[in-house]
Amino acid sequence: MSPNKNDAGVRITRIGLYSNLGMAFAKGIGGYMFNSQAMIADAWHSMTDLASDVLTLATVSWSLRPPTDRYPTGFGKIESLGSLGVSGMLLGGGLFMCLSSCESLYAQLFLDPSAAAEMAHHGHSHGHSHGHSHVAPSLNAAWLAAGTVVVKEWLYHATMKVARERKSSVLASNAVHHRVDSLTGIVTLAVILGANFLKEAAWLDPVGGLFISLLVIRAGLGNTLSALYELADRSIDDEVKSSVRKQAQKSLVEVSEGHDVELRDVSGVKSGQNYLVDLELAVPGTWTVEDVREVENAVRTRVGSKVRGVRRVRARFTPKETTELPKFDEFIPGSSRSDAGIGPIVIQSDLHVVGEAKVDFDADFASKYKINKGVLQNDDEGSVFAPVAMWLEALDLVLKRLTDKKVPVERIKGISGACQQHGSVYWSSEAEKLLAGLEPTKPLVEQLTAALSHPYAPNWQDHSTQAECDKFDASLETADRLAEVTGSAAHHRFTGPQIMRLRRVLPDMYAKTARISLVSSFLASLLIGAVAPLDISDVCGMNLWDIGANKWSEHLLELTSGKDGVAELKKKLGEPRQDGGGSMGSISKYYVERYGFSPDCQIAPFTGDNPGTILALPLRPLDAIVSLGTSTTFLMVTPYYKPDPSYHFFNHPTTPDHYMFMLCYKNGGLAREKVRDVLPAPQGDDKWATFNKQVLETPPLDIKSEGDKAKLGLYFYLPEIVPNIKAGTWRYTCNADGSGLEETSDWGPETDARVIVESQALSMRLRSHNLVHSPSDGLPAQPKRIYLVGGGSLNPAIARVIGDVLGGAEGVYKLDVGGNACALGGAYKAVWAFERKDGETFDELIGKRWKEEDTIEKVDDGFRDGIFQQYVTVMCPSVAELHVSNNGTPVIKLPVSFLYEHILVTRRHRSPFVQRATLFEDFVVRCVRFAFASIPPRIGRVFFSKQVALPFLRWRMLRHGYFRSPVYWQEYNGRNFRGIWAVKEPVERPDIVIYYAHGGGFSMGSSAFYLEFLLSWHALLVEAGYKNPAVFGLDYTLVPDAAFPTQLHEMVHGYEHVLSLTGDASRVCVSGDSAGATLILSLLLHLESPSAGVKQQGISGLSRHLGKPGMAVLISPWPTLVSPQYKNTASDYLDEKTLQMYSAQYAGSESAVTNPLASPGSCKDIMWWEKSSPSKGVYVTYGQEEVFAPEIRNLVALLEGAGILVGAEAEAGGIHAWPVASLFLSSSTEQRLKGLRSIVSKVKEGIC
Repeated sequence: MSPNKNDAGVRITRIGLYSNLGMAFAKGIGGYMFNSQAMIADAWHSMTDLASDVLTLATVSWSLRPPTDRYPTGFGKIESLGSLGVSGMLLGGGLFMCLSSCESLYAQLFLDPSAAAEMAHHGHSHGHSHGHSHVAPSLNAAWLAAGTVVVKEWLYHATMKVARERKSSVLASNAVHHRVDSLTGIVTLAVILGANFLKEAAWLDPVGGLFISLLVIRAGLGNTLSALYELADRSIDDEVKSSVRKQAQKSLVEVSEGHDVELRDVSGVKSGQNYLVDLELAVPGTWTVEDVREVENAVRTRVGSKVRGVRRVRARFTPKETTELPKFDEFIPGSSRSDAGIGPIVIQSDLHVVGEAKVDFDADFASKYKINKGVLQNDDEGSVFAPVAMWLEALDLVLKRLTDKKVPVERIKGISGACQQHGSVYWSSEAEKLLAGLEPTKPLVEQLTAALSHPYAPNWQDHSTQAECDKFDASLETADRLAEVTGSAAHHRFTGPQIMRLRRVLPDMYAKTARISLVSSFLASLLIGAVAPLDISDVCGMNLWDIGANKWSEHLLELTSGKDGVAELKKKLGEPRQDGGGSMGSISKYYVERYGFSPDCQIAPFTGDNPGTILALPLRPLDAIVSLGTSTTFLMVTPYYKPDPSYHFFNHPTTPDHYMFMLCYKNGGLAREKVRDVLPAPQGDDKWATFNKQVLETPPLDIKSEGDKAKLGLYFYLPEIVPNIKAGTWRYTCNADGSGLEETSDWGPETDARVIVESQALSMRLRSHNLVHSPSDGLPAQPKRIYLVGGGSLNPAIARVIGDVLGGAEGVYKLDVGGNACALGGAYKAVWAFERKDGETFDELIGKRWKEEDTIEKVDDGFRDGIFQQYVTVMCPSVAELHVSNNGTPVIKLPVSFLYEHILVTRRHRSPFVQRATLFEDFVVRCVRFAFASIPPRIGRVFFSKQVALPFLRWRMLRHGYFRSPVYWQEYNGRNFRGIWAVKEPVERPDIVIYYAHGGGFSMGSSAFYLEFLLSWHALLVEAGYKNPAVFGLDYTLVPDAAFPTQLHEMVHGYEHVLSLTGDASRVCVSGDSAGATLILSLLLHLESPSAGVKQQGISGLSRHLGKPGMAVLISPWPTLVSPQYKNTASDYLDEKTLQMYSAQYAGSESAVTNPLASPGSCKDIMWWEKSSPSKGVYVTYGQEEVFAPEIRNLVALLEGAGILVGAEAEAGGIHAWPVASLFLSSSTEQRLKGLRSIVSKVKEGIC
């Protein structure tokens, strides 16, 4: 059975196959019984159609398989081959049918009767033509023929619908085949009818067959040509290009600085149902890799999700200043190897650039190796890898280009470089011999293929090693301990987990591997003609090297290779070279004889790209780099080894006993721009003018005078990795000494401008403060210099705040070292390696020759006495409080945070809900909070389903002595809605009905789960004096099964049913909680203006005018689907990120998010609300601490402004839907029914 059996294309093809099989038997039996030769011939035709269906099914199923190492672009071309086969069958059948029909027509019109009969007897085929006998077929056969036409026409339309949606040529060919069958069925029907009602109607068959054959030939020829064009990689059609262009341009609007990007070209090819798209984007020449990465990710995500069929998007960036893209983009790159390409830079001893060249992997090798961005990937496994053979070819090609430029390679004294970190290359036992014996007359790729035990190298983007990472983190008990030993927690890209995975999935390959190189040592190996040792800095990116002990970790080697494989893995890895300088050997004679290098040229150790970046500055101890791009990176060189799972430590590539410290943040420039865009737009061209003004005019921590509260904030518009925390924005105030930390509401974007920059700098300071010391007597610990790079380095206000917070005893500087810092660092490393004096450090030698005045500019004085210390006073106590809630796995975090707040935190400092809750209530709400944020709705839906809820209810009833329900209830399954009906006396008309819609984020919940709540409400109504109260709980369709307006349809139909039971709308109270309360508000708006709703909002079939209910009770309504006021609170279990997902699923489209009938809080029309109000008003109850509280208060104010009778009660310390939660969680009857009693009291006042 196909693994893609649920795919629409596979499903409709299966239906067609089964239909053809059934019709073949039916027509064969019917033709025999009803004496119809035409129908018997059509039965044979249906049997031959099975071959087409089988071929279509096989190719569609096969084409949907994910890419593999061998077929990195997938199997889409299989569908093109299948389309060629199906359309070829169609074309051949049409030609044969045409010939047969012409022969029959010739016999009918030009031969005598006996010859015609003889010809018909011997020449009639079982193809698409139809034979007859002199005995007229039974008229009953006509019914069977007509049924065939109906079935085949349906199959044609259904298959073509899927084909058009998928733009699938093979499905389109098969659809046309169904249409041909339908037409031949019509001919068969005409022959049967003609034979029964007309005389001498034998000519009908060949005439109809000829007409149909021409249609078949036309369709077959067209589909055959389309399949051939696809196989020939013809460009995608203009319609797809237009859609891609449209979505790409929309994505640029959402990207910071997107207006500076120009979409120059859209191209691509079709591969089955898939489109492989190439974009050419022009960006300012000053942009960094980080800048273009944001654009690339945004474009790929938008185009891939919005243009159906797009499987791969490859972006090529060109300088905006150039009007034409040269075939090879040559610039001053450096001696580096990355995902994009390889490019050597040649410099003199004085660091002056002599020459350079570059190979762009995609531009030069994409067609041969089928790469994108230099790599291949298997999305199903999460693996990302590069063909090593491509690297071999690239080295030859780039050296040829270097010599073609007349660069004097014979004068090159030494070579070093920087390569992508974490990637690994696997050598066979033949490697040493083949490397040593390279022949200059043959290219590397022809000689070294056998030197590899594995043709691919895992790439740093790989994320297929989650299982291995979990084992690494657990191997030393905690991620903290792993970071202490290796400098980092386990990461997907790190080489140790990669080796462990490859040993598991490719055991034979691993066994045949003699040596393992990192990419840096691999390139060095090619140059010296022997397997080079690993670099002492690059080896730290493996999770295998014990940095403190300066040796391989035996425990981690055993984890990677197995208990008996440690010695073997050690041999494969070899011992790293401790000295980052000096010579590992002379350059191989291959390069001397092939390219003209001097035989005296020496090869120094190569390092990783991040260590190489540090060498390009050069960065001294106590200096820091802050990269202010879309994301933020903080780099330091330090003599102190103080690792942590939230950042990375590496050995310094040139200086023993020094380390490279690296912090990476996702929320950088994008977060600052979010705040900037809320501020009033400035006049003039500087869009940062208003933001900068607010930053500079706001004092540190916004403390204007003594006694003012300090303001601190966390602005994570994306899930953050430092700390590891979900997206969200949190604002706090505290005293100037850091005490009294409290979360607060929005204080306005003017204050946010200063606070967001401070918060980003404070995070860097917090995590680096143990690595710095006093740069001179009398100064507090801080960096000496702070170098700013990236787009944000041009902003003077940001530089000022960084100086305020981080210090910088010698100032804050803007730095520019060119477009490829790691390559330049590799070149500097070569200079130091071969020209250093005894004991001369890298910083000393390069510092003497590096002309910093050409590359840096002082932009701020840095440290300011008094202000710098002010942050220390506030930060230390406050950050400790913040940190507690943001770290740890759920299994640890839940009980630890629970015990922490109940034992270590005084009562008045606990969250409002915890202050009033029992231990059981608090712990359950914490579990629900975790589940709401972390467990998929499809799993949560199970716990709220009828199958789980009803047995749980019966168990609770038994606990309270009930063997059966004290109230009559039954499930109702109407044509347009479903629900549960509960009433005291079923045969009597109720005197009040509660029409209830349950909550659950539109994605989970059921009336069965709420039945205990509804029955308790019913009991309190009886207690309040109602004679025959009733409750109807609606079960609306959950997302993602259906989106808006399906739920509104069901709400209206359910309400209409309730009215039919009561006969009086004023006796109906509509109610709901959370998402259900939203539906109630939507219902009220619709009931007032159904025609307007139909016309303006696209709601069909709901224009009936129904009476307005007597009252509405809203429990914690979700007024507006999307609002910036939704922020997670310390008490509530709702999660703003999950709410965003639910709202998008419910709305179904971007426009519906602000549709008043989907998001009632978006309706600001006072008149509409006034007319929609129930006659007895609205009662709203909600928790003071819930996420929706700010928007609920806005809604109440809006309704009151419309003159509506509104009663609103905010439960102190209450959480979301507290009356419902209390019923299930509270220990006493009084507390369980507190919320319901308040509701019944209000209902009794309104509906007497």
